[in-house]
Amino acid sequence: RQALTYESVDGFDDGFDLASGRMRLWVDATTPTSVGDVDVHIKFRQNQFQGNGVSSTFVEEYWGTWHMTPELSFSGGAMGNGADFGQSETFGNTVGANGSFITTDEQLRLSYASGPISFFVAVDDGSDAVSFSALDEMPDVHANFGWSGDMFSLGLGAMFQQNAGADDSYQVAGNLKFNLSDAISMWVGGNVGEDPLGVTALTGTPVNSYFTVFGGAKANVTEATFVE
Repeated sequence: RQALTYESVDGFDDGFDLASGRMRLWVDATTPTSVGDVDVHIKFRQNQFQGNGVSSTFVEEYWGTWHMTPELSFSGGAMGNGADFGQSETFGNTVGANGSFITTDEQLRLSYASGPISFFVAVDDGSDAVSFSALDEMPDVHANFGWSGDMFSLGLGAMFQQNAGADDSYQVAGNLKFNLSDAISMWVGGNVGEDPLGVTALTGTPVNSYFTVFGGAKANVTEATFVE
């Protein structure tokens, strides 16, 4: 993604420049084996910063999954902690989370899915979490449960994070989605938790206890477009 711009700044020469942009490359592959399929996902990202000519290329995501049985799988890598943090119907069976729990740490995850039921448990590498100039050496724990039906779907989740030099953080959350028709759906959800390292989005002041409630609706306009 690039944009051609014209810049005029006092004390500098005027001229055209390429605005900051980025490029991404996804690599997805599946290899059948005698003990189950193995999936690999890698996403490369290249950033270009405006004006200074500096660019960087790095691996943004890497994730592998071993499908041990049709229902059970074992995964590892770095792709966040498994939750879609936008408050949107597109969660599927995941739930919203406080921003302090968003992580791209390396993770190991055991997942199960059969019929309408799915769940996973996971541990993150928490050793790079810095709190009060100390390193948190304990892994963070995540769990998620989902049930999907024709009329409604349910998602439940919990997260625990040990903080060096501070009280531990936790969160429990849930959402409920209703399918009113083939074209219209609604959902409600919320979470509650403790986060001694958290700050408010507007003022940056510390926050300990918190709760969030959210809801929404989605209407399919055509097969390719919808309003949410």
